[in-house]
Amino acid sequence: MFTGLIEATGTVDALAETPAGRRLRIRAPFAAELSLGESVSVSGVCLTVVAHDHATFDADVSPETLRVT
Repeated sequence: MFTGLIEATGTVDALAETPAGRRLRIRAPFAAELSLGESVSVSGVCLTVVAHDHATFDADVSPETLRVT
């Protein structure tokens, strides 16, 4: 369970099927500050940043994560 402080909210910008599950693109005000490999809590699920730009970040979501969340 996520027990930290919510610093900002974002919106899902895109969702794409991948061979390994799905890739989620999230528009968030802090996206430019992120680093590859950094963890971000998204609706209580810890996701790893695999790409980012000034406005969005991407995270891969495995089938197991999709199943249990």
